[in-house]
Parts: sequence; C-alpha cells; structure tokens
Amino acid sequence: GPLFQKEEHDIGRIFMDDNRVVYGVEYTGLMPSYKMADDALTDELDTLQSLFPKAAVRLDSWSAEWSKLLIYVSGTGHAGDFFAYDRDARELTSLTDARPDIPATEVANVLTIEYKARDGLTIPSILTLPKGITPETAKNLPTVILPHGGPGAHDQVGFHWDAQYYASQGYLVLQPNFRGSTGFGLDFREAGYGEWGRKMQDDVTDGGNALTKMGWADPDRICI
Repeated sequence: GPLFQKEEHDIGRIFMDDNRVVYGVEYTGLMPSYKMADDALTDELDTLQSLFPKAAVRLDSWSAEWSKLLIYVSGTGHAGDFFAYDRDARELTSLTDARPDIPATEVANVLTIEYKARDGLTIPSILTLPKGITPETAKNLPTVILPHGGPGAHDQVGFHWDAQYYASQGYLVLQPNFRGSTGFGLDFREAGYGEWGRKMQDDVTDGGNALTKMGWADPDRICI
C-alpha cells in the first residue's frame, strides 16, 4: 500500500534530499499538515501548528540534519511571519515579517467553513471577516465571493491580500473550493470534470445562498 496517504487530501510536497531519500510529505486541504518518516518530527510539527490555532503553519526550510526548522505562519493575526525552531532546545524564535508594514492587529480573522452544495456535496471554504466582526456578530454584511482560478487549484488558510483588502473595507469574503479544485482528493477533483459552468458554478452560487441563510450575508449586496 501507499507509504503516505490522507483521506480527502492531496500530497502537496515531498521532502527529500539530494539523493532522493524521502523524509516525509505535506498534505494539502484548507490547512497544511505533515507526515514525516520520523514520528517525533511529525509530533513536533503538530505542536507548532497548535501554537497558532487560527493560522497556517508551513514548513519552509530545514537544516541538513533536521535539527533546525524554518516555519512560515500566515492567517488570522499574521500577515506572514518567519520563525526558527530549534528541535534540540525546543525553542521557537521570531525572525522577521514578510509584510512588516501590516501590523498584526490589521490582519482580519480567517475562518474555515463548509457548506452543502445543492446536490449535497460538501464544499470546503475560507471565510474572511471584516475587522471587529465575529461569527456571533456577523449579520447582513456586504459580501464578496472570491473563487480561485485554475480551476485545478485551491485556496488554503493564509494571508490573501485581495480577501484582506475587501475585508478591510467592511466586506465579508468567501473563498469557495468548488468541485474540481485540487487539494481535497481525487474524487473531489474528478467531480468537477465536465461541470465547467454547471455544478462548479452552482457550488459558488450555493456559497452565497448558504451565507444568506445563516444571516451573515445581505442578499442584496453580494458580488461574485
């Protein structure tokens, strides 16, 4: 059987050295996750993710002996921050910001949500809230639905400048991973075959319908 496999996810990256020795993989989905040949390293990457529960933690680089890691954090409260992690000392050190002109307080909240398309398929999505708005206070907001391109692509949690810009202007922003998107397994991707302008488009429209039914989106102020 396969050495690395995760239900409803794709393998986004394979970590290997110059001799093509495989050390592990990065799984895609709404948030990156990792499975390494070294179980201790897998656990440490899971722990690093738990330190930033509302942001995505990505393994960016590593030393030859895997004793030091460079991670990149983006999402709620993080416009893109680099940290160094020393595995021996169990120390996480802030290094630099990818976007130093954007303070953490100006980065809007990014949520992951799922909704049902009209035929029952679950659509994994990202929602960016305007500043000062929480799921409890979201009501009748002007809304921008921002589908990704491709269509063989997908959106993950992170700092999306366009979504953040619209949110800064008071808009609720939905990024739907409609059927046919990569990142969520082969079945989900193949569900989009032959559905350009059909079920794929319905998935996007149904995102607006879902937010309207929740009372979060104003049905008279929605743009796709």
